[in-house]
Amino acid sequence: MHEFSAAFAAPQSGQESQIKTRPSGFRLTNTEKNRVVFAQLDRIAVSYLPPYPPWPALCESMRDLYFGYRNAVQQERVIRLGLRYVNRLRFPFSSNFDFDEYLRAMPRLPKDVNPTETLSAFDSTVVIPLQDVGCVANVRQVLEQANIESIDGNRFIPVALDIDVYCEPERDPPEPELWERFEQMRVKKNQIFRASLTPKALEPYI
Repeated sequence: MHEFSAAFAAPQSGQESQIKTRPSGFRLTNTEKNRVVFAQLDRIAVSYLPPYPPWPALCESMRDLYFGYRNAVQQERVIRLGLRYVNRLRFPFSSNFDFDEYLRAMPRLPKDVNPTETLSAFDSTVVIPLQDVGCVANVRQVLEQANIESIDGNRFIPVALDIDVYCEPERDPPEPELWERFEQMRVKKNQIFRASLTPKALEPYI
């Protein structure tokens, strides 16, 4: 990967415009194109697409990648840990479809607003301090411009539930503690996922 920067100067300033590029890291993928690693001098990010491995296998893969990264980069201290899950949910569509049957925290319109048509899109984000584990969760719900999908003759409304849990340690934690924090963040992520959906929406995941 390369980092691009540009500086533009007015002709009358007597200065020259400059465009610079420099290597910033590596983007690595597997042969199936469903595993991606972004490795830069100041961060490493591991991304998985379906099919997802069980959490123990995923965590072990992260450990191995981090071990290789740590040996290649002079790491002063860990300043941020993050765990993010983007869930693409499909809710069965019908003529009397109601989002409240699936989502517990739907965006609300003011009481004085009486929509004459079905809600076609929304994008809401809430920030939740998780003080018992020293983390923060960004929870985002997105419906993009009412796109009804058809699969095997059945129609669905796709909604993205994006849960990003992160922490910024005040001190550099020893490596065993890093993985304990990831376990804590995963537990919180699962709690938020279940709390965001109704029993009807959770049926496919039980």
